[in-house]
Amino acid sequence: MSRLLGHRSVVRLLQQCRTEAGSAAAAAKQPCLSWPLDENCRLSGRMEEVEKHWRERTTGKEMRRPPHKEGQSAYILSQFPYPSGSLHMGHLRVYTISDVIARYYRAAGHEVIHPMGWDAFGLPAENAARERGVDPAEWTKSNIESMRGQLLRTGIHFDWDREINTSSPDFYKWTQWIFTQMHRAGLVRRGMNEVNWDPVDNTVLAAEQIDAEGHSWRSGALAEKRRMHTWMIETPKYAKRLYDGLSSLAGRWHEVAEIQAHWIGKCDVRRFMMPVRLRDSSSSTPSSSTLEYLDLRLSDPLSLPSASFVLLSATDSLVRSDGRDKGQPYISDLEVLNVVTGRFIPIVVVPKEYLDGTSSTHGGSAPSYVLGARLSHEEADSTLARSLGLELRTERRGGTVATMTTNDVEEIAAFGGYGGYMTSRTLMDWAVSRQRAWGTPIPMILAEDGTSMPVPGDKLPLLSSQRGEKTQGSSSARFETDTLDTFFDSAWYYLRYLDPRNEKKLVDPTLATRHMPVDVYVGGVEHAALHLYYARFFSYFLSDIGAVKYEGTTEPFRHLVPQGIVRGATYVDNATGRYVKESDVDLTGPHPRVKEGTTSGVDAGTQLTVQYEKMSKSKHNGVDPVAVLEQDGIDLARLQLLDSASPRAPINWGDADLSGIKRWIDRMAWVVNAYVEGRKGVERGYANKTDKIEKQEEEIREFYNYFVRNVGMTLEVLHLLNTSIARLQGLTNSLRKVDKEVLANSVQAERCIYALITMLQVFAPHTASELFAAIRQVQPIEMKCAERVDEQPWPEVDEDATIDLTLHVNGVNCGRAPVKRPLVEDLSMEELISRASNHEHSAMMNWLKESNGLVKNASKDARRGFFITLSLEALNGNGEKVSEERIKKQLDAMAKERNRVAREEKKKSKKNKKEKAI
Repeated sequence: MSRLLGHRSVVRLLQQCRTEAGSAAAAAKQPCLSWPLDENCRLSGRMEEVEKHWRERTTGKEMRRPPHKEGQSAYILSQFPYPSGSLHMGHLRVYTISDVIARYYRAAGHEVIHPMGWDAFGLPAENAARERGVDPAEWTKSNIESMRGQLLRTGIHFDWDREINTSSPDFYKWTQWIFTQMHRAGLVRRGMNEVNWDPVDNTVLAAEQIDAEGHSWRSGALAEKRRMHTWMIETPKYAKRLYDGLSSLAGRWHEVAEIQAHWIGKCDVRRFMMPVRLRDSSSSTPSSSTLEYLDLRLSDPLSLPSASFVLLSATDSLVRSDGRDKGQPYISDLEVLNVVTGRFIPIVVVPKEYLDGTSSTHGGSAPSYVLGARLSHEEADSTLARSLGLELRTERRGGTVATMTTNDVEEIAAFGGYGGYMTSRTLMDWAVSRQRAWGTPIPMILAEDGTSMPVPGDKLPLLSSQRGEKTQGSSSARFETDTLDTFFDSAWYYLRYLDPRNEKKLVDPTLATRHMPVDVYVGGVEHAALHLYYARFFSYFLSDIGAVKYEGTTEPFRHLVPQGIVRGATYVDNATGRYVKESDVDLTGPHPRVKEGTTSGVDAGTQLTVQYEKMSKSKHNGVDPVAVLEQDGIDLARLQLLDSASPRAPINWGDADLSGIKRWIDRMAWVVNAYVEGRKGVERGYANKTDKIEKQEEEIREFYNYFVRNVGMTLEVLHLLNTSIARLQGLTNSLRKVDKEVLANSVQAERCIYALITMLQVFAPHTASELFAAIRQVQPIEMKCAERVDEQPWPEVDEDATIDLTLHVNGVNCGRAPVKRPLVEDLSMEELISRASNHEHSAMMNWLKESNGLVKNASKDARRGFFITLSLEALNGNGEKVSEERIKKQLDAMAKERNRVAREEKKKSKKNKKEKAI
């Protein structure tokens, strides 16, 4: 550079850069408005100017990250979108929620990961591209560019350097690698299976993608049952572990854990995959190219070695279309391999009513059927066997079979690759084959004889253009034509964000150990069963093969924040059921009516019903989030989205106006105005300490600790962002009641003002930046002040502040009690139990002791400065767990006693007052 410009030119250029940098830094410190504000100036009316002034510094390229504490990291993830080309209000809500939580952790000194990417494969893109005569890849690329541009206008701060795209070969290479590893582990099989066929999208759908009425999850078409070759993933092998794993997540996953537990189902049977062949077949084993299995699930695996035949419901896909009369039991032309004895045994097809009847008639002695099948039973099926000329074996009473153990049966089955593991009664294999082009190519090579093998790892990725091609050096072997279900892509994307450019590994294991599990996962509750199940399955599997390792868990997500939908106002003609566009509705009268000259198909003047429903094009109730941001501004839109309801609850967009939020903004401006005006012209450290100020210091310190603790709790622990805003409004109201002289001269009031603005930044970054720049114009009394609000440390509660000590007994919340931090935060478990027994929770602990209760296990969940929750497992005198019902009855009795004592105290107080008055 010096050779081109010369030394003096270089010096002048560097001086110019320093000057410009200094000017930019100075501009960053200056507020947009002139503070203190004129009495006629309302901050809420100047939001557009404020936002324009601060946009790049708070949500754009000039946004800064405060230094993070060593070892403190937070992974905040929102479910990535399908790139349709347009953001909707649901997107804006979920990403605003994750952005607030990410900004909180960043301000609290954490290294924060808050990434964004695209769930880019799938039927919608392929169908849309076909309709327009374009390539799905080009269509998807243009949509991604459009949506990225929209997201950049929202003020939401993502780590764009971590951006991923599931349709990019550098991503799906690792999707394919995971598939080949599952194949190596024996979790992948290809065979003839009954599948759900979508006649509109012309592809197979997994059972999970069919609703209760049998309709496709996407097209809405009634799915058809077909038998065809498909690739299946044996997820039931992990069902028991995944079901049991939910117990550690229940408190943090709320209703989602229950939804998924119900989806997985009760895990109390063992699964045996029994190969099927035609009776009298000359082959001892079926051909691998036509291999079919009977999925047999047994509550008693010891019944398998001595089984004489299998009873199968006439509705099962194996026999449903064999053309036989299903009204009476018959011996099928198929038989199954008893995977323990190695003998083939008959399949007896019976009406479903027979299976039901024998189980109930014999008082439970007959085995219950699962998935429409069970093994023969000596007593229950003796008549049936005689009528069909079948022999009922009695080997269980003697011989080799009688000496077998459950473990023997499991090991024999597992050795042959036939299952034998504990699993769910209902969960089926995951059908992942899709007969469409726009998806991850299944990395398998198919030979002409029906055998198959995975594409070698050094040949991945298998590109979309290679599907169906002949493999190199072979005249008959071809690459698979099917693609993977898009749920396969989204089941592991959270790991790729950690290491998106790694060409040698799916993810560096040290990064997974450092940052996983995801601290907070934000997304729609509709994904509780499918996506979250698959994501957990992948996490467990990748941990099993050593690809990833987390600290103390195999679960991918620590906390879930399920997001409710955003509903829009719809205008409906009750007579015809037609939806009318808002632009065709006259809203000037007491009731909405159809305008003159509309083409809605509803007569002009017709009175319409207003109701809030999920936004959709067909209902004409969609709202463009970009238009909302342009009209109201980023901060007001964020506050409206967050203040309307808790993240889990649905919200009715437009049902409430912005007047309440604007009044709050103006109250905050009044507090800042009073502080700036009172401290104008004084030096740092100066404060006019009057008796009035001294008297209020402790009171102000108390509400500082109360509000700072509660805002942190609702953000970090409870994830109730609307409650966080309510607490900030409470802090504002408390400061609004303080005299102006106190606001300008009280150390504690100054601390509250700084805390209010610092905490506000996660919700309304532009407004907080303006208020912070305003208070920086004057010298503080004691506060250490950063250059910008996004560099100001998150406020912390005092060391002697009050926190909650909560007691749980056998999962029942037995109440919380206030206690000073120094008394409890550093106690050992034994000391903490002693403290609770003698002070805050003595009534409950004494009751347990008096009823011969024994505390078997104790654990605690704690956040310094926030709370301590002590959880006890209590047994009664018989060594049994004290029931929830007994504990709740005792809590009711204790509450009644407290009320009685309170009434007595009230009576005494009134009596004393009367006596004093006399």
